[in-house]
Amino acid sequence: MKLKLRKLSYPLGAEISGVDITKPLAAETFKKIHRAFLEHCILLFRGQTLSREQFIAFSGRFGELGVSRGKGLPDPPEISRLINKPRTDGSPPDDHYAGSDWHSDGSFKVSPTSISLLRALEVPEVGGDTQFANLYLAYETLSEGMKKLIAGMEGVHMQEEKLLDHSSPERLEASRQTRTTAHTLVKVHAETGR
Repeated sequence: MKLKLRKLSYPLGAEISGVDITKPLAAETFKKIHRAFLEHCILLFRGQTLSREQFIAFSGRFGELGVSRGKGLPDPPEISRLINKPRTDGSPPDDHYAGSDWHSDGSFKVSPTSISLLRALEVPEVGGDTQFANLYLAYETLSEGMKKLIAGMEGVHMQEEKLLDHSSPERLEASRQTRTTAHTLVKVHAETGR
């Protein structure tokens, strides 16, 4: 079967079919997938049932994988388990509950996450949405005056407060310092030049 690409919307996203990402991919096939990612920013592979090992292998084709700080979870360190399921009894969510608010993965790091891959295990019939924003388009639609104004600005990025070390006031302050950084507001993508 031949790799096919179908655009999902005007701003971003494409569905890739005709390729089995559970198996090792030929260099030329992955090159097409990577090129599609650079062009469409989000890729969707429907109906691909990947094991953890297959997911790690496919993810690793995009570059060096980060290691998560999972607390006693059975997942390999390259995988962060996320649950976006509210509790009906009002009790606080587990440590691995995340994704319920607007965020940018790992932006608090000195070298932020450049790409995130999601593998949905359970998807509800209604809700459970994951939303994305095309920052290329956001920037490109700014006026020239606004682009000039923000050109030298930086934004401060901080790890979520609930994920910091609260075991003592000193550790809380230390974790705030190590999990806070500033990045330029406007960056140029190394591969696309956008």
